Amino acid sequence: MDTDMVKIICMVVLFLDTLLFGWPPYFLVRSEGRSDKFNRIRKTVLSYLTCFSGGVFLGACLLHLLPEGLENVQRYLEQVRYTIDYPIFEAMIGAGFFLIALIEQLAHKLIHSSGHAHSHKPEGSPTLVVSEGNPFRALLLLIALSFHTIFDGLAVGLTSGTSSVWQMFGAICIHKSLVALCLGTELFLLYVKKPLRAFLIVFFFAIIAPLGVGLGMILTSSNVDDGARTLTDGLLQGVATGTFLYVTFFEILREELIDKGGLLRLLLVAIGFGGMAAAKVVDAE
Repeated sequence: MDTDMVKIICMVVLFLDTLLFGWPPYFLVRSEGRSDKFNRIRKTVLSYLTCFSGGVFLGACLLHLLPEGLENVQRYLEQVRYTIDYPIFEAMIGAGFFLIALIEQLAHKLIHSSGHAHSHKPEGSPTLVVSEGNPFRALLLLIALSFHTIFDGLAVGLTSGTSSVWQMFGAICIHKSLVALCLGTELFLLYVKKPLRAFLIVFFFAIIAPLGVGLGMILTSSNVDDGARTLTDGLLQGVATGTFLYVTFFEILREELIDKGGLLRLLLVAIGFGGMAAAKVVDAE
């Protein structure tokens, strides 16, 4: 089969895979309103699933984005035969972290002053208040995951050889399914009363990976300078890594591990991280 045809098949499957794993959390979230006992069990299950998602996001940051972005920057420096002791990639991580922190603080003040947010966090909490329908937490997750996802798609699109494309696609599908499941959970928790918004955001997220594959196919068939592309990839992945760190620690794990706590929650975070570690092993092979 022609390599381009294989990549087109990968685009379609990546799209369907994201929908398949991103939409089912709706059926768990929408079940509120039955008996008090059922609602308590439901909230506990959702909390545990959020812990698992925090581990997945942490693994995506430390095991995928960080090393891949650092490798791209180092490869560029080798291509241009330039030696520098300054940690460029790490500085971009910090830039991404503080950029998201600044945006969140500004959004916090705007939402608070408008009177539309009802905080579920302790008084004086430095992080953004999270209320039903508040789009900012979803936006943070979507930005971070979209960066990661488009580079995953690029990896498939830039790969040459039918067998290599299938191998790359299989590795990406494993952790893409986990990420879609966790993103869907976060979105449907935010939009309990307006689930259509969550469905649309998941649908938008499902388009990102195929776009990355298509962009990779265009780049491989064009005369774009390889060095410039490598540097751009690395720097953008640095910003995405900083975004991931902020979302993971300040928006997910802080509430679950510090505000609620418990060894079982910590174990679930570790299991989510382990899932991404296993996906990385498959990717390396």
